[in-house]
Amino acid sequence: MLENVKNKFKIRDRAISVLSKDGLFRAVFVKNNNTINTAKQNHNLNLYPAILLSKTLTATTMMSMFLKGEERIIADINMNNKITKIYAEVLHTGECRGFVKENTNNNPNNNSNNCDTPLLKVSRILYNHITPIIGIVPLNNFDIEDAFNSYFLQSEQTQSFIILNTYADNSKIINSNGILIQAMPNATQSQIDNIKNQMLNIKKRNILNSIKYTISPEIDESLSELLPFNFDIIKNRQIDFYCRCSKENFKNKLITLGIEEIKDMENKGHSELICQFCSKKHHLSSADFKDIINQIIASSN
Repeated sequence: MLENVKNKFKIRDRAISVLSKDGLFRAVFVKNNNTINTAKQNHNLNLYPAILLSKTLTATTMMSMFLKGEERIIADINMNNKITKIYAEVLHTGECRGFVKENTNNNPNNNSNNCDTPLLKVSRILYNHITPIIGIVPLNNFDIEDAFNSYFLQSEQTQSFIILNTYADNSKIINSNGILIQAMPNATQSQIDNIKNQMLNIKKRNILNSIKYTISPEIDESLSELLPFNFDIIKNRQIDFYCRCSKENFKNKLITLGIEEIKDMENKGHSELICQFCSKKHHLSSADFKDIINQIIASSN
């Protein structure tokens, strides 16, 4: 029994950040099969939107490893085809959530989020910043990997190389992982070019699909296959699909409505509230409606 618990712990989704021993490069490796399949199941996603969400969540998770405390990263992709929006939010603590919106009419002209150019917007919510730090880049050819590379170069002026790998079999995502390497300020162009060639080789040979990953000493062996430098592990964090939604949070938002609107909701039987981030259902009772109305009255006095 204890051995089974240990084995499950070893194969939990993880994000690992490292720093090269010479201090010239930092890297993040993410394995998030369970997280992505949980999201797929919660939102009842078909394979194609699940793969898009997988890549977006993987990239966002990698970026979150450079944060601290409960700072977080939001990646918001607006598209103009059957998929209209991909949203991923990851806290530095390892909590991940996200969703995909689809145009059920299969007609871009009926898409309320329609945009001339698909865009990736990255928002960093940081301590000591009143407003998020936002960067926006085009999503050329709907290539999520390329868009994140462009974001790092344009918005953070950082030479970065990212690979987002998702392998599916039938209706299940078998392997979801990714690697991000960033050059530090003192890295030379020759050293950066060497990293670029290494990443191209990883992508060409599809090495990420063969990585055996647990939180055992095999971590060093697996990462050593990927990274062309000696490194120290800086962070090793478990990640999960997790949403902090609650009935109380929904009730607090409903307090901003008018009393008549709340009464109308109750009379029409609109008592089921569904979180768009995780698809969890929250049910309002008669007592909940009464409590909301009382709070509206109290706040207006």
